[in-house]
Amino acid sequence: MRRFISSWFSPSSSSQSPNDNHYGLSSTSFADLLAAEYPAIHLSELLHLDHAASPPPPISAVTAFATKLSSSIYSNPHSHGPTHQEIDGMRSRVMHILFGLNQRDQEGWDLIWTSGTTASLKLVAESFPWSPRSRYRYLKESHTSVVGVRGCALAGGAEVESLTLDAFLSPISVEYDCDSHILHAYPAQCNVTGSRLGLNPALSIARIPNKGDVKHVVLVDAAAYLSTSPLDLSIVPYKDAPDFVGHPTGLGFLLVKRSSAHLLTLRQDTYFGGGAIEAISVSSPYWIHPRGSKDTGTSVGLVHERFEHGTVPYLSIIALGCAIDSHQRLFTPPLNSTLLAPSSSLRAVSHHTHYLADLARASMASLKHWDNTPLVRIHKGEGSELWEDDGPTIAFTLNTPSSSSSRPRHIGHIHLLNLATLANIQLRAGGLCNTGVLARVSGLSDRELFKLWEDGRVCGDSVEFGGDTHDKPLGLARISFGACSRVQDVYKFIDFLQRYFLVSKEVLDLAIEHSSISGRVREMDPIDVHLESLVRYPIKSCAGESLTSARLTSHGLLHDREFAIVNSATGKILSQKQFPRMVLMQPSISDDMLIEYIPNLVLFD
Repeated sequence: MRRFISSWFSPSSSSQSPNDNHYGLSSTSFADLLAAEYPAIHLSELLHLDHAASPPPPISAVTAFATKLSSSIYSNPHSHGPTHQEIDGMRSRVMHILFGLNQRDQEGWDLIWTSGTTASLKLVAESFPWSPRSRYRYLKESHTSVVGVRGCALAGGAEVESLTLDAFLSPISVEYDCDSHILHAYPAQCNVTGSRLGLNPALSIARIPNKGDVKHVVLVDAAAYLSTSPLDLSIVPYKDAPDFVGHPTGLGFLLVKRSSAHLLTLRQDTYFGGGAIEAISVSSPYWIHPRGSKDTGTSVGLVHERFEHGTVPYLSIIALGCAIDSHQRLFTPPLNSTLLAPSSSLRAVSHHTHYLADLARASMASLKHWDNTPLVRIHKGEGSELWEDDGPTIAFTLNTPSSSSSRPRHIGHIHLLNLATLANIQLRAGGLCNTGVLARVSGLSDRELFKLWEDGRVCGDSVEFGGDTHDKPLGLARISFGACSRVQDVYKFIDFLQRYFLVSKEVLDLAIEHSSISGRVREMDPIDVHLESLVRYPIKSCAGESLTSARLTSHGLLHDREFAIVNSATGKILSQKQFPRMVLMQPSISDDMLIEYIPNLVLFD
């Protein structure tokens, strides 16, 4: 038996473009559309390059949802009224638009509403039949939500393997008991690099010869993939198709293949909520009967009723319908729209965003310092020749020019992020919830990662470099494009990189000229300078101490800002920005580094 579990995290109001990057519209018409639908971006100076994580909604979707709420009364779907019917209708619509499943194909599937992709993967992880005879194999460069499945696998006694792409696709030659399960997990598109695998690894695993009744189950995290492209299951034989597919933050779903639904079991020792049970005891001895508990074999009835605990977020589901309506109206190419498939707008976004991403990659790769050192290093998936193509997400790091005595140095991701913020550019920087990619790109070992944690470094802090050599990047930068991105966005970002980071021959000549001028100034007659006062700050962010004299070192005054106060719980350095009362602390230090006085001061109210 072969089963494929595919999890989707699709955050976008995105669409698709046939032959150009404007959905078949003129540049003027496209600009007018964006100004009307996305004024927060396109009528301001903001450059939004984080569509993968936070795609902006069009105004028409928001107003349509507001109109629905003001003109209709929606009741709890458990009452089986019109709201219940509309929610079920959206299950069918999602399967049709996003996965190409027509009414007949949908008979083999069911859709469970969840709170996001992470919740969908968690549902699979907690419901999967782990045992000492089972195994969890996952691609090392996966989102943390995929990696997190290993916690449930290890708790169930299963063996876990974290693999490179080559190893993941290698034939499996292991002997297993006849009732064992092997769960294979990988991303259809890497959330950091944008490199795509699609369904190809799932189909490769489907060709693995069976040994006894070993069950191969494939978990495909299609979160990033489906943000700008449909995942067409209609072209895949049903026996090879994904079993479970999830949806983004705020509102999610798990698409379940009925023939594999029996692999998901609601255990007696887990939480249960209203709507997911058929019967329950009032007092001891306590018992419950989940919905579908009388079903046997692969006849599992309505799968979603077994796992939708409590009331589904029905207003969010109504809003999803409004978003799909606006998306199709705005981004379907202006051809004979009656002949286009429901996923045409999403396919249009795929063409549009791929065009922009390809333009951005080529432009970034062309940026060279004066010594021909590349400013930008673009990072793709490990074993990139095995990836299907590159999606509209780009991961990169920046480098300085090389010098006669050293190779190029990395430019810190926080420095880049701060300058981007000042330039009114929104992008992502950090570990990006994918330690596998960060560790490979930066050359960080598990030992170094553990040492960084011991030293107080955590994801999201401002530390830029670390590791054994203290110069390994601890974060990457990422830009991503969406339905409302423009060619001008690419040009503006390239201009930003040139303006703040590129050291051209012209910039170098100016630096040399400035150095020459400085030298001539030093050769002029001495200038009468009077030193009014001398202050040293022994502890960062605390008050300084006045001095009449001090030893000057190559790094400044001796013991100036040599110490800092650290939060023992988090390892982070305290500063006046968070604790203004630190200015009242007046330390004094002698040359033998003896701190002589710090008043007892409570920093917190």
